[in-house]
Amino acid sequence: MSADMAAWVPATDVEVGLCEARARGDWATYFDVLAATHVFLADGRREVDAGYGESEIGAPWWNPAIGQWCLTVVTEGMLPVPSADVVFHSPYLHQVGELLAEGGQWLAVNPGTPCEGYFPPNPQLWRMHEQRVKTPDQTKRLRAIRTGPTRGLLAQGLACGAQLCINNGFPWNMVNWHGAGYQNERRTLKEWWGIESRAGWLEQQETLLSPEVGNSYWEFVLMVRKGITQAAGRPVDPMTWRSATEQILRAEGESGKSIKKAGGIIGKILRYEARFRADGILAEDQCVSSVRAWYLGRASNMARWGLGARFCDVAETEQRLVQAAELSRAAYSSWADFGLGFVLGRCLHFDEERFGSWFTDMVDVYRTLMSDPGSPWLNIPWFGERGEMAGRAMAGY
Repeated sequence: MSADMAAWVPATDVEVGLCEARARGDWATYFDVLAATHVFLADGRREVDAGYGESEIGAPWWNPAIGQWCLTVVTEGMLPVPSADVVFHSPYLHQVGELLAEGGQWLAVNPGTPCEGYFPPNPQLWRMHEQRVKTPDQTKRLRAIRTGPTRGLLAQGLACGAQLCINNGFPWNMVNWHGAGYQNERRTLKEWWGIESRAGWLEQQETLLSPEVGNSYWEFVLMVRKGITQAAGRPVDPMTWRSATEQILRAEGESGKSIKKAGGIIGKILRYEARFRADGILAEDQCVSSVRAWYLGRASNMARWGLGARFCDVAETEQRLVQAAELSRAAYSSWADFGLGFVLGRCLHFDEERFGSWFTDMVDVYRTLMSDPGSPWLNIPWFGERGEMAGRAMAGY
């Protein structure tokens, strides 16, 4: 083994699993690992955007060691820094097998690394691996990339988006984001956000990071409760909260319809908080302070999604991540407080008091981040003065 190979460190749990299976000669497990993750094929962005043909990037290559033409796929931890010219597709493993069978090529997995493998195409077998290993709950676990930031403002900004990363199956601290492949990232932004261009991405990113999101009715009623709680020096009852909210709205000349709307939101928040307490994620004497985390957590992910879709570059992604970290520090006092704000915001946005998967998924993720020993929420200080300065030094900010 060369010195470079001996010094190589697998970046994610995927490469670890491939290395361990390869070392045992356990090729069934090797393909289980591949089937349960994204594999990536390189292509030229110009050709992809134009919708024609295949580029020379990622073209088949001759492997003299096995005497076969091979097509390279890489796994998540082997992806390069995103560039303007090269993008990656992320097909299912059996789809790669069908492509190889059609072209008479072999599969080359992470060539030149200790987890490399070379295989003749077998799409039917590879589909069986996919069917066996892919379960609905498989991806909802904490994952990290060993080469990613773990301290400092950049890591803090990444950790602000950890809830969605866990829910979607991606490492929480991956800056060099390719997501589920260039075309999938673009498709997702279009379908869920209506974003089809850099201008659209930039507008949405600025919205999520803007203080103006605090003007929503959700945030308004929470700020009223926070203000009267601080003034009284103790928790306030729902009647006092409703009364104070109504008085403020009337003083500002708001209509009866607006007052009724605010009252309805207060009722929803109280019922969600009651469920949080029943589920053991909110103490009896505590309340959710703000839903800014719902916007800032998505802003953290939007910074990365924009990179995956090539609407920005790595430097801009990092800038936006740091910005999300700094705004989170201003709005919250702890990771627990931030995380509950995200859960409540997501429920108010999507769940409509059904207490369905929009609710249960985020409660499960919140518990993971508050209990897993590898969680960034347990390992990155929430901007205590000493922790912040040490983090800045380690991250180079």
